[in-house]
Amino acid sequence: MGVLVVVVLAAAGFYVYFGVLGFHAPADVTESVRANANVSVERAYGGFVVRPTDALDAGTRRAGDGVGVVFYPGGRVAPDAYLSSAARVVEATGVTVFVPRMRANLAVLSQGKASAVIDDERGIDEWVVGGHSLGGAMACRYANANPGRVDGLLLVGAYCDRPVERIPALSVVGTRDVVLDRERFQETMGNLPANASVVRIDGMNHSQAGWYYGQARGQRATVSYPTAHDRLAVAVADWLCEAFDRCPTPANASSTRPHPTLISRSGEPTGMTDPSIDVNAGPRAPNQTYHYFRDDDTEELLETRFASQLPVPEVGEVVEFGSLPIDRSDGDARAEGDLDVDDQAYVVRERSYQYVQPEFPADDPASDQEITILGVNLYVDPYDDDAHAADD
Repeated sequence: MGVLVVVVLAAAGFYVYFGVLGFHAPADVTESVRANANVSVERAYGGFVVRPTDALDAGTRRAGDGVGVVFYPGGRVAPDAYLSSAARVVEATGVTVFVPRMRANLAVLSQGKASAVIDDERGIDEWVVGGHSLGGAMACRYANANPGRVDGLLLVGAYCDRPVERIPALSVVGTRDVVLDRERFQETMGNLPANASVVRIDGMNHSQAGWYYGQARGQRATVSYPTAHDRLAVAVADWLCEAFDRCPTPANASSTRPHPTLISRSGEPTGMTDPSIDVNAGPRAPNQTYHYFRDDDTEELLETRFASQLPVPEVGEVVEFGSLPIDRSDGDARAEGDLDVDDQAYVVRERSYQYVQPEFPADDPASDQEITILGVNLYVDPYDDDAHAADD
């Protein structure tokens, strides 16, 4: 009887700690998501379903039509904690996000939960399964065991402890995430598909995959929850666009994916060059390509301070950064400097796109203009002619 009492008390304590006392979103955050006209929130699968509504622009809705994302919560985290980030992803992509409840808030006890969603939903043509932290690891196990049912893998602050092959994958990690075992994360990179994309979000911590407080060993973020969710949504949107060709129509893209019109006046043809536009570029650095962006709302031309001489390398292309003729300019004169890389060859493992806000000098006429420009991130591995090295 004594042993039985101990077992019962331990089981009850386990359930209370992980299930009843799990991490939840603040009530005002949940209410703000429910009040968002662009999304609808439904109770299903013990958790929630976040869908786009007709209030979301048509271009984004068309891009995400027929795509479902089943997202496994992290350990001891309740599904409502992910409503805010799920809503931002839905607004940016038009997909439908399912956040089911895990038994005792532990995905390790509900590894097959995605099957219930996939079997029950109609009108979904492509399924992305993913998760946060422990939920991400269990999503990898599901993808490993059900290769014919999963079209893509989405991890946030997580790693795969089982190999997943032949599907697009995105792994998002915050630079302030110290809860994630970084050593284990690096050791298991080989379990991701060969074409996996890894995106690091500056300032984001572990709990900002959702919206909850009190994470043990958590580190303070340097960005707000809404900012982290915006950046997460852009990363997912860019990945869906590149890997699944699910791209919002530029003219109708959501506010998280601005699309001003690019006009190139020199360098490689872009297909968007408009030679009829006369732009006073001002001082130029030699041997540079200047780009301009036209604000789609005001049709005003704004010069960027971004300059590029060479086209962006393709994935798999071998490059030698140390020997590339790259100039760095202060806008008035050429400034030369060495890049912080060796003169050896590198192979481009993955490239991603981001939207960044330019910083104009205070005395620049464009300093009071808000315009978003496109940046390109290249992730490379050392190249030894025979095989790719494992270290970044």
